Formats: sequence, structure tokens, C-alpha cells
Amino acid sequence: MLKGRGGRGIVGGAVSLTALAVASIAFAAGDRTVETKDFTIPGNDFGIGVAKCKKGSQVTGGGFSITPLSATDIYTRVKIAAPLEREWSVGLESFQEDDRSATSYALCRKGSGIRPVLERQPVDGSVQSINEVVAKCPRGSSVVGGGGATKGGYNKTFILESRPEGSRSWYVKTFTAFDFAGKQAAYATCDPKNSNNYETVSETSTTPVPVARRGVVSEVRANAKCPQGSETTGGGYATANDPNRAVIVSRPKGERTWLGAVRTYYPEEGFTSYARCLLG
Repeated sequence: MLKGRGGRGIVGGAVSLTALAVASIAFAAGDRTVETKDFTIPGNDFGIGVAKCKKGSQVTGGGFSITPLSATDIYTRVKIAAPLEREWSVGLESFQEDDRSATSYALCRKGSGIRPVLERQPVDGSVQSINEVVAKCPRGSSVVGGGGATKGGYNKTFILESRPEGSRSWYVKTFTAFDFAGKQAAYATCDPKNSNNYETVSETSTTPVPVARRGVVSEVRANAKCPQGSETTGGGYATANDPNRAVIVSRPKGERTWLGAVRTYYPEEGFTSYARCLLG
């Protein structure tokens, strides 16, 4: 695996991690904002939306939402949901003929010191269809958010899970089509100074909304809520290895909730939403 700090490319060049050894101050209340960017996914095509933090701020995490076209719509794929220095980039595939609407969400914080750390590797569907990659913050730092990216042909590789793991890492699981070769990456945004305290919370749901009989597409929602007095800095999700699922929401709501939703034929297998919390 190649280690490095994220540059301008989504699955791009690596640089030294020593840049993380910079001074950082404790975060102040009220310096968190959420920026959004609406965009369109063309029918049977790929669409990308980039939400940008204002000058003087940096991205800690982010998410996305996709507007379903019908009650039975399940055909979307998440290929990119990842941070850059001041941006959150979302790349989505649609398998419906009609265009659909989507939104990219960037969680931003004033100041400096937060940097994305990148871990990338090739994937080969002839070896295994489910692949994992983890980006880890340096010792003495904390993960505040993160994301993932895949690079490959249309409907050949996409993200199944993107979530915090422990106090320093961001975990990404991808699906790769049989006999197809591509690339994948995990990004962790790291707070290099231990002047801030963090916690990960999650919620798992198996309840369809609305309730639907087996064999019919159902929507399952899970909302992870940070403790009272804290706020989200990033979030993600986990779903089963079955590729016939479509994560349509993974985004912040208010100060301390992370929303998640998936379209699935098998709601009983569960869906989990994760939030990384900056404790008050």
C-alpha cells in the first residue's frame, strides 16, 4: 500500500505525512459550518458535486444525499465521497434513464491543522470481490472524519462502507466486479493536537420505511446522534456486502446528528450510520 497526504486528485499522488506535525488550537464553539452543493447525475451516467468551505476554513468531513426517482428505485452507486483540503467531493453513478438530483455536504471549521491522510491500493476482482482499505492518522492525533474513493469502469467498483474505526482510523470497504481491476482509497482527516476530545457513536436499523414485503425495494434509515453538548465533525455508514443495495443518504443534520439511508431488498440485514463527535 502507498501512504500519503491527499493532494488535488481523488486517488492521487502521495506526499510526506510530516506535514501533519503543525500547531493546532482547540476548536471554539460556533466555528463549524456546513456547506452544500446541489448537482445532477445524468441518466445512466456519472455525476460529481464539490462542496467548498469558505476561505479560512478547512473540511473535517462530509456526506451526500440522492433523490430517489420512484418507490422502487435502487440503482445508484457511490464511487467518491472524500475530503480535500477545503472541499468535499462526491461522485455518484445512476442506472436510471432519467436525470436525478443530488447534494454534496462539507463540514467546515475555521482555522488550520486538519489534514487528510490517504491510503490507497489496487483492487482485482479476479482475486476477491470485497476489498478493504484503512487510512490511519499519526500517533498522538485523532480522526475527525474521512471518506473513500474508487476508480474504475461504470458499475465495476464502488463503496459499500465508509466509517470511523477506533480513534485514529477511517475504514473503507468496496465492491469490485468479477475479473475487473481498479483502484480504491481511504481518507482520514486528522486533528494533530490532543486539545480536543472525540467519540464515535452509531445506530443500526433493520426497520423498513415504509414497511414493505420481502422482494420489494425498501428504505432503511439510521440516525447516529452525538451526546448533548457535542457536535459532528464527520460521519459515515456500513451496509451488507450485497451489491444490490443503494446508499442514498449519509449526511449531517443539525449540530449532532448524522443521517443515513439505504435502498435494499433485504432490510433485515441492517444498515448502520456513524457519527464522529467533538465533545463539548
